[in-house]
Amino acid sequence: MKRILLSLLLCFSLGSALAQSPDEQIGEALSASDFFLLDERYSQLQHEMQSPVLKCLSQSLLDAVFDRQHEAISSIDSLILFYQDEIGFESTMNMLLCQNAIRFRMGAYCEASEETKSFLDLVAPHLDDETVNGLQSLYKYYHSMCGQKKTELIRPAQDCAIPLYIESLKSKQNIRRGYLPYVPVTVNGKEERFIFDTGCPGGVFLSEEYATRYGVRITFDSLGVSGTGGSGMGKMGILDSVAIGDMILKNLVVVVVPSNPAVDSVFKVDAVLGTDIMKLAGEVQIFPNKGKIVFPIHKTPLPATGRNMMKTSGDSFFVKAYSGNERLIMLLDTGDSNAGLNSSYYHRYKEAIERDGKKESFLTGGYGGVNTKQFYTYPALPLRIGSHNFEIKDIYIDTTPLENTLQLGGEEGALGMGFIRLFEKVTISFDHMFIEVE
Repeated sequence: MKRILLSLLLCFSLGSALAQSPDEQIGEALSASDFFLLDERYSQLQHEMQSPVLKCLSQSLLDAVFDRQHEAISSIDSLILFYQDEIGFESTMNMLLCQNAIRFRMGAYCEASEETKSFLDLVAPHLDDETVNGLQSLYKYYHSMCGQKKTELIRPAQDCAIPLYIESLKSKQNIRRGYLPYVPVTVNGKEERFIFDTGCPGGVFLSEEYATRYGVRITFDSLGVSGTGGSGMGKMGILDSVAIGDMILKNLVVVVVPSNPAVDSVFKVDAVLGTDIMKLAGEVQIFPNKGKIVFPIHKTPLPATGRNMMKTSGDSFFVKAYSGNERLIMLLDTGDSNAGLNSSYYHRYKEAIERDGKKESFLTGGYGGVNTKQFYTYPALPLRIGSHNFEIKDIYIDTTPLENTLQLGGEEGALGMGFIRLFEKVTISFDHMFIEVE
C-alpha cells in the first residue's frame, strides 16, 4: 500500500498544486501513509476539498483499508476512469492490482484472474522483465482458484458460543513465555483444536500432515508464505467444510506449509483458524475469564470514539491505541502469545527502557524459522483504546532492527494474548472496524 501511495503522491505533486488548506491537510496524511489520520481529516474536510483527484484517491484508499470491499471496487473504478492521466501509469497499475486483490478476497477468483491477465497482455511490452514475471505469477495464483466456490459461512439466526481454551506456552527450550488461545473445530466429523489467530489472514493454516489427514485439495503448489520467523514456500488448497459450534464454514482457503524441524523442535503448530470466519461473522466477542468466544447475530454499533481498526493489503488488522498523548499503531494478533513493542519504539525511548527495563534473550519465531532475540521487559505501558484506559505490565520491547523482522505495516508492536487476557470482554467488529475492551 505504501508503494501505491508514494507513486500516486509523486504523480499528484507533479500535476497539481495543493493550494487549499483542506487539500494540504489531506495530502499531509497521505504522504505519511497515515490512514487513521486520513480517515479523521477526510470525514471533516471532504466537502471543502478542491482537488477531485485527491478526493477520489482518498476515498479509494479509505474504502480499501477499512475493508469496504464493494465500495473499494467502485471507487477505484472511478479513480481509474476519470483520473488515470493525472495519477500516471504506475499508480494506475498499483490501484488495479489492489482492486484485483480485493476481488480475490471476495471470492471472485475468475474475475481477479481475467482482469489481471487482460492488464498484463495490454501493458507487458512496456514493462521490465521483473514486473512482467511478477504479474504472471500473480495471474497464475489467481487462475489456480478459478472455478472454485467462494468461502461461505452458514449459521443459524442466533448467537454462536464456543469454548475458548487459553493455555500457557510450553517448550523444552528458553522460548518467550506466554499464552495461546485454542478453539474446537470439527473436521470430517472429528474435533480438533485450532489456534484462534486474528493475525492469520485467510481461512486456515495447516501443516502438511494435517492437510493430508483432512483431505485438502491442492490448487496451487508454489505459494510464497511469510511468518514471524522468515519466509518460505507452501501450497494453497481448499477444504470443503468445517464446523465451529453450530456454524458451518464451507470452501475454506487453506495455506499448507511444510515441516520445519528447527521450528517444530521448539513449538509445533499444526492447525490455525484465521480471520475469514471472523470477517464473515462480522463480529467476535472474546471472554477470556469465562473461557468462551461468541459470534453475535446482533452486532455492536460503532462507539462514539469511532473506528480504531484498519486492514492492510496483506489482510492484517491494526489497532489505534494511545499511550498518554502518543498514538501507537499495533498489530492485532491473538496468535502472539504476549504483547510487545518493536525496535522503532525502543530507539525512541532507548535511555528510559535501558534504565528501567530488564534485558533478556528468548528464542522466538514461527513459520520460516526461529532465532534468539534480545528484549527488554519493561515494567508497564499505559494504553488507551477507545475510551478505556489500562496498562500492560511486563511488556516486551524488541531491540532487533526492523529490517531483520517481518513488518506487516507501520506498526509499533503487537497486541497478543498479553493484551487479550487483561479484560473481561474484548469485542472485535469486522463490520464496523473497531475494537472495544471492557
